[in-house]
Amino acid sequence: MKRYSYLVLLTLALVFNPLKFSGQNLNSGRNASESKTYFNKKNVVKLNTVGLAFSNLSFFYERNVLGRFSASLGFGYKYKGQNLKIFQSDDKIVKIDMGAIHGITFAPEFRYYLQNCDNSLPSGFYIGIYLRFMKYNTDVVMDYNPPDDERSIVSGDFTLRESGYGLALGYQLPVTHNFLIDFQFFGPRYSFMSLTGDINADITDEFKGAIEDYVNTVLERFLDNYDFELKYKDSDTVQAKFKIPNFRFGVSICYAF
Repeated sequence: MKRYSYLVLLTLALVFNPLKFSGQNLNSGRNASESKTYFNKKNVVKLNTVGLAFSNLSFFYERNVLGRFSASLGFGYKYKGQNLKIFQSDDKIVKIDMGAIHGITFAPEFRYYLQNCDNSLPSGFYIGIYLRFMKYNTDVVMDYNPPDDERSIVSGDFTLRESGYGLALGYQLPVTHNFLIDFQFFGPRYSFMSLTGDINADITDEFKGAIEDYVNTVLERFLDNYDFELKYKDSDTVQAKFKIPNFRFGVSICYAF
């Protein structure tokens, strides 16, 4: 986690750098064509409209820090939502029901504009790298009902955490002198996930195995031969750590100033 902390601190330093980068104060001898790489409007605030469809309020602040380079900070708040059907299994032995999901995300990003369409705005095709930190909470009810054993129902409060890094490709389109639309159409990442649950009763080895089979069935829709393993942290807490490929995309309405 140290390397993530260093990158976050670097992003904060770049975004909130009080120095004004310009061709004149960096090098008074720069020619006119070089000075065009410094956007006149260096600050952009954004709202991700795609996130709203998933009950996720996502804001970003981007700042041009040097030449065609920019740094941004993203913050998201998931204020409600249920587990999507694609993440559910039709397993007859165990049934897992989730309550409302809520939590926050934090996403620093470094970006380079390959060719800007408007010299006054950070715009055009871009490539970048980003980090994503997430913490989601929900309550879970697990119903284990095997045909040849006693039925068992266990509930608990679960937390899912993510630390991930990825690549961002997109196009930031200027619409007016101040407004833009950011189309981020390619954002693969690799995620390190941690699941922790405080449960109200013991889970037998058979029950635990059924839960693992349930989760593996879901994960294997995206990955081959996944081996999810649930472990006891203490008598009242279960946990699991796993790694998965992930993806980010979005369409954001932006205002530059």
